[in-house]
Amino acid sequence: MPDCGSCKAPVLWVSMEPKLSAHPLDRTPTKDGNIRVVGSARVTARVLKIAELAVARARGELLYTSHFATCPHAAQHRKKSALSSSAAKPEGFPPSAKPVAVPCVATIGDEGADLSLARTVRP
Repeated sequence: MPDCGSCKAPVLWVSMEPKLSAHPLDRTPTKDGNIRVVGSARVTARVLKIAELAVARARGELLYTSHFATCPHAAQHRKKSALSSSAAKPEGFPPSAKPVAVPCVATIGDEGADLSLARTVRP
């Protein structure tokens, strides 16, 4: 079985539902995992919802953990978010500026308030 290309830990590659995209799991299941693996010829997996997770843990089912949660080098394998791309920056932002999400507060009585103004601001 393959190992993680970054930290060399043993991983299990599965097709993660619902998109069936390739995803690494820590190879050894644990009582603290939250991913159920099914199948043998074609291994698929999915993250359990809270109620399913409670039942699985109560039964003592061993579940898997995403290797992204335990790998010390996981950040270098994550896709960049939309906010980190230059295309997502409003006009006039210098290339080195990092957009920041700003919470928008509207109170009762703000009928017709234009909430579209809650965008990103310069830090």
